[in-house]
Amino acid sequence: MQSGLKDVVRRKGDIVRRIEKALVLILMGSLGSMVWAGDGEPSEIDLITHAEVWIERPAEVIWPRILDASEWKKLATTSLHAGTKDTVGEVRLVRGGEGDGAYEFFMETVALQTARHKVVKIYPEDRSHLGFAAWRLFNIGGRTLVTYDVYSEMAFPDVAPDQAGAFQDHYTEMNQTRFESELQLLKKIVEEIK
Repeated sequence: MQSGLKDVVRRKGDIVRRIEKALVLILMGSLGSMVWAGDGEPSEIDLITHAEVWIERPAEVIWPRILDASEWKKLATTSLHAGTKDTVGEVRLVRGGEGDGAYEFFMETVALQTARHKVVKIYPEDRSHLGFAAWRLFNIGGRTLVTYDVYSEMAFPDVAPDQAGAFQDHYTEMNQTRFESELQLLKKIVEEIK
């Protein structure tokens, strides 16, 4: 992710639709038969994940990279949208994808305790869906257990209702793998610090 985007340009159209379309496009390759162009009720998909990693450094060394995850989080860029950086109430605009797969959403810091935990609320501009992500750091004898939990729900109008369960399983597995990989990258970056 890259930080520091200065001029935030609002995109036209429905943000939720773009997020859903991006995720559907990503999954189409392996779930092509499950995607449909139906006009019925959207399929509700839950994303519930837990990832963790032990890092051979104290929490205070890791903390700055939890506040600014641009060095190790993948798939999107963020910029300050509202509030004060690194405080409760900070709202960041998150953007990712390109063309028809482009998406954006907001990530608002709702709980923050230095070198212990950060919780963000995740939502599209119209606030039609809601999610939370939490980083927790457990400092034990100079090493730290970092955990990352995500709880969210999204509507996917392009997923056949009878295939929503399989789609959810694949979507969760894809994100679980990404989150674990990101934490491994965080570990590598932090452990290289002298």
